[in-house]
Amino acid sequence: MIKDNQRIFNRIHIILDGLIIAGSYWFAWWLKFKSGFIDYNMSLPTSYFRRVMYFVVPSYLLLYYFCNLYNSKRASGRKRELYNIIKANTIGSLGLIVAMYMMGQTHFSREMIFIFWCANIFFETLIRNIIRYLLRFFRKKGYNLKYVLLVGYSKSAESYINKIRLNP
Repeated sequence: MIKDNQRIFNRIHIILDGLIIAGSYWFAWWLKFKSGFIDYNMSLPTSYFRRVMYFVVPSYLLLYYFCNLYNSKRASGRKRELYNIIKANTIGSLGLIVAMYMMGQTHFSREMIFIFWCANIFFETLIRNIIRYLLRFFRKKGYNLKYVLLVGYSKSAESYINKIRLNP
């Protein structure tokens, strides 16, 4: 099922990540400026934050790609995935702060960037764990299994069999 449609599944995953990044960005903006939970002095118009988001989403998607977040879920563990999410978001947030400084935009809210960093890590991890759970559920039902036929016997075949037994 999923094995046959891996390319479509990866594209849906990228679109979902883009929506999570944009949603986390707007959640951070709302929490900082509109919710009333945090004191603020808004010196930039909302349209400026919207324009910055058009830069943030593709940049973060590229960072996710370079941090190996679109590899197979079978091969990566939860800890490695969380580490890569934190790494990509940290690089992205630092890049955003540096870009704002280089453009002379010192009034862009660093608190909002921190809230975005926290929210994005939380929501990305949550969604990826849900996807991981769904994939395991489908594998238990017999979908997305990979069948292998080994012909002959050698040291490399024996090591391959051991790897399969360690990671069924």
